[in-house]
Amino acid sequence: MINDNLLGDRLNAVKQGKPVPQPVLQSQTMITPQPNQPTPVPLKQQLITRYLMMADTFAASFLYGFALKTIFSTDWNVLGVFAVGFLLNHVICIFPKFLFPKLFK
Repeated sequence: MINDNLLGDRLNAVKQGKPVPQPVLQSQTMITPQPNQPTPVPLKQQLITRYLMMADTFAASFLYGFALKTIFSTDWNVLGVFAVGFLLNHVICIFPKFLFPKLFK
């Protein structure tokens, strides 16, 4: 690391008519990159993540189904609302990845 007051020392040396001090170069060590080793994720955290993803999918599916039920003024039961919402959720989220794979890279 370069000395903090190196510029001040050089200016003072010029004012006083002394030779300008040269900075001392410290040897730079090469930092060898460590191989990227993934840290293992605990099982509890994996399960919590999966359950949250499933809950998100179920909530979005139910909301999509309820929205379609409201728009079309139909008389579906809860299972019908969920089924229609699940299909719409897949149409919106999953099918475009298979139909247009170059857009989702």
